[in-house]
Amino acid sequence: MEWLGDPLRVLDQTALPLEERRLDLLDVDEVAGAIRRLAVRGAPLLGVTAAFGVALAAVRSTEGSARGLCRDLRRAGKRLVASRPTAVNVAWAVERVLGAAEAAAGGGREAVAASAVSEARAIDRAWRSGGSARRWSPRTPTC
Repeated sequence: MEWLGDPLRVLDQTALPLEERRLDLLDVDEVAGAIRRLAVRGAPLLGVTAAFGVALAAVRSTEGSARGLCRDLRRAGKRLVASRPTAVNVAWAVERVLGAAEAAAGGGREAVAASAVSEARAIDRAWRSGGSARRWSPRTPTC
């Protein structure tokens, strides 16, 4: 996975082991579709992908206000969770990014978008640092 800001690049796991193919996901519907069709697999990676899906929605939104952007992000989060409703890490990561974004709403639209991206990157770093879902599992208290 590679966060390019716009797009989000993921390894298409449906092509493995015969081919190494990357997908450039341009919007939240494409991210949800990749999750739904199993192009992205594994609980921790599903969470990271969903987190960046919300971040991508923040980058792509045309809403001019913090409130409007938060509304867009909540809608994006619902689409992502619906793409794999039984995947706990998807719902957890979406909620974590939404929480960070909404907490920044007092700082304006750009603060909301920056917080969404920053939180998605934090989730990604946590996953990459140990390669273990245990380090950032939704069941692990964060405070």
